[in-house]
Amino acid sequence: MCDVSCSDLSVLVVGLVGYSAETLFPAIELAAKEANQLYGPHVTFNYTVLGDRTSGGHCHQFQELVLSQLAEFYYQQRKNGTHLLLLPTGCSASIVHGGSDSALKDKSVYPTLVRLLPSKVEDYAKTFLAIMQRNRWRTATFICDSNSSVDYYFHAACQQFQAILKGEANLYTVYDSQNDLSVEYSRRLALTTARAQSRVILILAHMDLVRLTLVTAFRLGMTKDDYVFLTSLWYNFNNPELGAPHWFRNDSLDEVALAAFKSLLIVTMSSPEDSKRLREFHSSIDSISRKNNITVDYTAANAIPKPEGELYAIFAHAAFHAAAQMVNESIASGTDLNNGVDFARRMYNRTFSSLLEGHSFTVNANGDRDSLYAVLAVTTQDGHLEEVLLYEASQRIFYPSPSGRNWIRADALLVPKDRLDCTYYENTRNCHGDNNVTKIVGATLTVVVMVLLLRLIVLLITRYANSAWKSSPFNLHTKSLVFPPRTNIYHTMGSRDIAWRLP
Repeated sequence: MCDVSCSDLSVLVVGLVGYSAETLFPAIELAAKEANQLYGPHVTFNYTVLGDRTSGGHCHQFQELVLSQLAEFYYQQRKNGTHLLLLPTGCSASIVHGGSDSALKDKSVYPTLVRLLPSKVEDYAKTFLAIMQRNRWRTATFICDSNSSVDYYFHAACQQFQAILKGEANLYTVYDSQNDLSVEYSRRLALTTARAQSRVILILAHMDLVRLTLVTAFRLGMTKDDYVFLTSLWYNFNNPELGAPHWFRNDSLDEVALAAFKSLLIVTMSSPEDSKRLREFHSSIDSISRKNNITVDYTAANAIPKPEGELYAIFAHAAFHAAAQMVNESIASGTDLNNGVDFARRMYNRTFSSLLEGHSFTVNANGDRDSLYAVLAVTTQDGHLEEVLLYEASQRIFYPSPSGRNWIRADALLVPKDRLDCTYYENTRNCHGDNNVTKIVGATLTVVVMVLLLRLIVLLITRYANSAWKSSPFNLHTKSLVFPPRTNIYHTMGSRDIAWRLP
């Protein structure tokens, strides 16, 4: 913390809010007050929050907001010795701390960017890779419907998930296809093709389409123990953009969907654990939101669901505190705050505190936040879908969920291999995962083994008979047969002369 020798410093924090104003506006305000209590009076954080106070997403405004705020600061406020700290909170189209665009990973292009919101795509792909490694699966088929989300999340997911496998030194065999999963025929075609390729199948699409595809897989007999299905979405709650990660829709397909979902693993963000600290935070957020007359209509078509907005509030609050901590350290060490590249890089490979009980978060060596991810699965016969594994991205390790629940297949040791053991038929396309082919191959191998065994028996009998004859006293060896000179005794039999040596 800055001591009395530090000179007073004013830092202007500009929060640019593209969505969830009802949670993000108050989260920034609360974090600013807490930071001033921690680091004042030598460091003062003044803040301005810009964005639309109504419900819905407004990412199209971000570029204008960023440019106008930078221009105002450069030509006016910087002369007063004020330092600027931009805290954008969303939208992949902008240079923001929460952007999901893969291009933002390139810090040679964005050297002052530190992403403090977990990535929507890359880290989910890393969790998927860890699942593949954990189960020693080496072959996977992707069934993608990239048009099933407005922001093309699934298009990016199909690219990133495949890329992370293909980048592993040719250890994995990857098949993929683009499909219109809203059509039964297309779903059936995709699944029958996948059945001939592998037993690990990823369906990356809106969860309603994932559910329909699994129902089709059930009807094809592909949701038994021979196959495992995976999918991914941002968080473990209903999102109109991505769908609800659950089998239940209160329709005629619920019973079949429940049975099919028992073969599914869902990669997502871990849900925050309930705690007194977190409840107090949400209560403060609601109070500030009411005080500022920020209202939201959650029934609006473009409204962000409240649970998602509450998560973003947690991330924005943590981002503010992490940046404030670095400002204070910079002042204490006499580091120039005008050097944005240096400021950003000093946040690399650092761990910062979080509201989430028992969990901090890490900014990795590339300047991106590592976080805690989860694998969801059905854990009971009546369809409870819970976190069964947690993946700590910063340490690259899995550990069991605190719930103590297990995937219903894991209890019965039914986690499948990724493909069949095809022996001589390893290079045959139809070897992997097709039950009919499996039966044919098994029957063929049985016949081959029986023929080989029969030949072995015949060979042994023949060798035994030869051995007995050779040891018989009546066996006339060929070395005893000699043609004598014609001066010996002759015996004429017809027109042939046969001669033998007398004893």
